Parts: sequence; C-alpha cells; structure tokens
Amino acid sequence: MDLLAYWRWDNDVSDLDDGAGFHFNSNQERLHACLALGESLWIVTGMPAAGGRSYPLVGRLVVRAKTRNAPGYKYGRFRERRSRRSSRRGTRSRSRSARRCPCMRR
Repeated sequence: MDLLAYWRWDNDVSDLDDGAGFHFNSNQERLHACLALGESLWIVTGMPAAGGRSYPLVGRLVVRAKTRNAPGYKYGRFRERRSRRSSRRGTRSRSRSARRCPCMRR
C-alpha cells in the first residue's frame, strides 16, 4: 500500500543545507508498521508562497529498510530508508531565494 506523509518545510530546508539525506523520520508507529519494504511513501510539504502556503509533492520514497532511530532523536523514533534506485526527489537549488520556489522541477 502506498502512503502519503507530510514533511515540514523548515526541517527540509535546514537539513538539506546541513547535508542530510532523503529518508523519512517520524514518531508515527502506525505508518512505520503499515508501510512494507518496496512500497512507496509519497511526501508533500507546506511551503511559503504568495498569499499563504503551497503544498507541493516533494518526492516518492520507495522503502528499502525500516529502522529505529536512537532514543531522543529529534525527528522521531522511526526511519524509513529509501531505495536509491527507485526513489525520486524533486531537485532545487539550495539558495535562499530558491526556498520560495516549488520543490518539483523536471
């Protein structure tokens, strides 16, 4: 079963600037339990936009592994690790001005 998850925009921007990879971390035990290896987690985010917020699709994470993070990890207890071959993430520049642009560009 494919699932949809929300990814906080401010976490995405700061973590990518710090060199973080494309994985999904959360405290959502049910999501972690329901998502099987090889299934897709579609990720959307809410980002600043003219007149409010926009909610673009950030990417598709195909689950390669499911693990537990160290106790007290800032983004939650559970991690879905991506398949590098099958997962797709929108590309964008890391400049400050690009943070206001849509994530998905092809």
